[in-house]
Amino acid sequence: MQLKFVEFITQVVRPGSYEILRALKNGPKTWSELEKIENMNSAKLKRRLEDLLGNNLIEVEVIFNKPTGSKAYKLTPLGLKILEKLEEIEKIYEEEMKKAPPKEPEEFLKGRNKL
Repeated sequence: MQLKFVEFITQVVRPGSYEILRALKNGPKTWSELEKIENMNSAKLKRRLEDLLGNNLIEVEVIFNKPTGSKAYKLTPLGLKILEKLEEIEKIYEEEMKKAPPKEPEEFLKGRNKL
C-alpha cells in the first residue's frame, strides 16, 4: 500500500500535473485548451493526462460544442479533493517561506541587526 501511495504522489507532482488539475478546477477543458498551459507540449500533456486518468483524478466527457462532439477532461470528485489539498500545501509553503530567513548573508545580517 505504501509504495502505491508514493507512486501516486510522484505522478501528481510531476511537472504539468498540478497545472492541469488547476486548469480543470473551473470546468472541463479540451486538449487544445490544456495545451495552452505554460511550458506544456503535446508529449508532456499526453503523459500527464494518462497519469491523471490512471489515478482517477480526471475523467473524459463528451461536450457537444459541434455536431460530432468533442472530448474534454474534467476533475473527478477525488481529483477535486486532491487539488484542494495541494492548494492548501502550496498556501502553507508560501506562508512559511515568507517567514524564513533570507538566503543571502547580507540580507540575513541586516535582519539580525534589527533585533
